Amino acid sequence: MNAKKFSDAMSELDTKYVDEALNHKKKAKRPGWIKWGAMAACLCLVIYAGIRLIPTDSPPDESSELPLLNAQFEGGDMGDMGDIFDDLFGGAFRSGRTSGFGGGTRGYGNRARKGEDLRAEITISFDDAAFGCDKQITISDPSGRQPQTLAVHIPAGIDEGKTVRLAGKGQPGMGGGKNGDLLLHVHVLEKPGFRREGMDVYTVVHIPFATAALGGVARVTTLYGDVECKIKEGTQSGSKIRLKNKGIVSMRNSKVHGDQYVTVEVLVPKHLNETAKQKLREYAGAEKASA
Repeated sequence: MNAKKFSDAMSELDTKYVDEALNHKKKAKRPGWIKWGAMAACLCLVIYAGIRLIPTDSPPDESSELPLLNAQFEGGDMGDMGDIFDDLFGGAFRSGRTSGFGGGTRGYGNRARKGEDLRAEITISFDDAAFGCDKQITISDPSGRQPQTLAVHIPAGIDEGKTVRLAGKGQPGMGGGKNGDLLLHVHVLEKPGFRREGMDVYTVVHIPFATAALGGVARVTTLYGDVECKIKEGTQSGSKIRLKNKGIVSMRNSKVHGDQYVTVEVLVPKHLNETAKQKLREYAGAEKASA
């Protein structure tokens, strides 16, 4: 096929589809098949022209119009065809591509992207976790920036393994994007005599044998100070006392607290004088007689 026939083939295309794509401002909406029809027609033109312009061993026909066509495709203004593609795909060809139809390079390099998050660790005391605290940490990041000191608020009630997020303290964003965040992994030290499970706290109190047998009062240490607990007569070792609202505060609701559970351990005397031993013998005899 020579250039004349190529030109005739072009003229036989139903140009109303291309015209509609070029003059998209005249109509608000077009059926989908019109868009795809125009797209297919344009692609056929481009593929056909590329095949026809491949050099061959036969001498070129000087009367042919192919050199002119070649100039138009390679160096001419093909902005209209680029506009057709842009119109058909709602501007998808305007970004993320290098235009082959008279446009410049349009890439994703300028798209705003959030910076990478940084991760660090912080260790706090049992009481700091229970009541909250303010700390200062110094961090450095892989980008080589100068180390920076940051103020960190640890919320009351935080537990081992939880994470505190510092918004905007991570790596800088790209293309005007937001900075990343700093994620602080929290480690909580143990507190002698206390064990935590969720919002509840568990402790142990030791009472004398006589107090367990006769009843009395025992002083119990809590996170909020010492309290006196009533010990019932005949309390057995291993008994538990519940101290309501003496546990850890809730991170979601500061009015809600866990409880403290106190395990009673009865101390059996190891060293008794003769008087104490005699009294115990009398007690054992009286108990045996009443059985």
